[in-house]
This record gives sequence, C-alpha cells and structure tokens, in this order.
Amino acid sequence: MRDARKIISSIEQLPPFPQVALKVMEMVQDEDISFRELAKVIQLDQSMTANLLKICNSPFFGLRRKVSSVQEALVYLGQKYFMEVIMEMASAGYFREGQRGYDLAKGELWRHSVACALASQLLEKEIGLQESSLLFTTALLHDIGKVVLSEFVAEALEDIRRRVDEGASFLEAEEEVLGVDHAALGGMIAERWSFPEEMVRTIRLHHRPEEDWEGLTPLVYLADILCLQMGIGTGVDGLQYRAKDEVLRRFGLGDRDLMGVMVELEARLEQAEAMINLN
Repeated sequence: MRDARKIISSIEQLPPFPQVALKVMEMVQDEDISFRELAKVIQLDQSMTANLLKICNSPFFGLRRKVSSVQEALVYLGQKYFMEVIMEMASAGYFREGQRGYDLAKGELWRHSVACALASQLLEKEIGLQESSLLFTTALLHDIGKVVLSEFVAEALEDIRRRVDEGASFLEAEEEVLGVDHAALGGMIAERWSFPEEMVRTIRLHHRPEEDWEGLTPLVYLADILCLQMGIGTGVDGLQYRAKDEVLRRFGLGDRDLMGVMVELEARLEQAEAMINLN
C-alpha cells in the first residue's frame, strides 16, 4: 500500500473553491433571497460577471437586446438556471485537463461531471422528489477526488488492475493499493472547501448509496452510473463498480424510465455544450 498521507496532503495544491460561488450557494438556501441580493454578491467577482454576461449575450440565447447587468441575467435565466451556470463556471477550471490515471482525455471528466449534474436533476424529477438546491452542484463535483488522485492511480495502475481482475471493484482496488479512494478523497476536498455537510457526505459516499439512503447520495450514484452506461466519461475504471439494483427498486424505476431519462439527458447535454463551449 502506498503512503496515503502524501496523497491527502496533495489536496492542498488545489486552488480554493471561489468564495463568491460558495456565498451564493449558501444564500440560495434561503427561499426569500432576492435577485438583487444575489446580484450584489456575484458582481464582486469580475471574471464571473464577465463570463455570465458573455453567456447570456451569446447566439445560443438569441436575445433581441443585450443583457448588461447580473441582475438582468438573473431575471432572464431564473434562479435555478442561473445557479447552474454559476456553479459550472466556478467548477470548470478543476476539470479542464485530462486525467491520465483514469485514461480520460482533456475535458472528458468535465463533460461527465456536467452530464451527471443534469442527469441527477432529471432523475429527481422522474422520481417525483422535492427539488434540492444542492443537488446540481453536488453531482457536478462528485468526482473532484479524481482530479487529485489521477497521477497516483497512473503510477499504481498495474496493481489496481490486478486487484480488479481478482474481483475487487475499482474503488476497492484504489483504497487497497493507494490507501484512499477517489470518493473519500473528494469528500476531504469538499470538507476543506467548507461545503455543506450533505454535499461532503454525498461526494464521499457516491459509490455507496446504501450508507445514505435518505440523502442525495442515491440520486448522484444513479446519475453517475447512468452516464457511464451512456459512455460519458468512461475511462479505465469504466463500469468496474458495484451495481446496486436496490437503488432502482427503492425509486421504483424500470428500464423504460431510465431510457426516457437518457434521451432527455442527451438533449440537455447538447444544449449545455453549446452554451458553455465544453468542447
């Protein structure tokens, strides 16, 4: 087993999550928060403001007149869509590079992350659950641990593959060989960034839904598996994780339900790629 302390200490090299995005995420927990109050916070980040206005004024939206302020953008997009755009912008920098250890090309983990975030919302709607303001961002960042762990996986890939061939899941093999898996490491990163406890727990357990049935974990787990089955972000680990049929049974989902979600997800992801130029 490698020295996990070296891996864990390396999370300090990640830039901190943008404070403005953290503040906005905290503010939207208050249902009575006004667009004006949210706009005041976003305006503190010049880069985020500029990118937001650029997106709103892009040909994708085809507006007749230019949006010239954050508050206008908020009114036009609506709070839910606005939050998605803000969190995508805040998170993008962590995922742009390729993850050599997981055999993911440049931008592919980011594409998987966005797809998982969209899929989690579609599943939430399909199941009829109450909307969670944390779900999109949690699903978007569920694999943040891979960003740090990738190089260590690359160095130990032969040992990890041997454990998988012997019957371990990729997650179990990571933990056995490296002393920590990408989900646990992601939870540590989320905790370091002062994310809400529900987000920290879900990121840490996103491959172990049976340990958090009442939280967001089963939704993020299912969205992750669904995207991998669609070939979105399928790297060296692929589908080498424990499948949990009990998740489908608990949600009352069948193959037809999942196919419907997949079809809608393809359309939503295509829109997202056009809007923020993922490719």
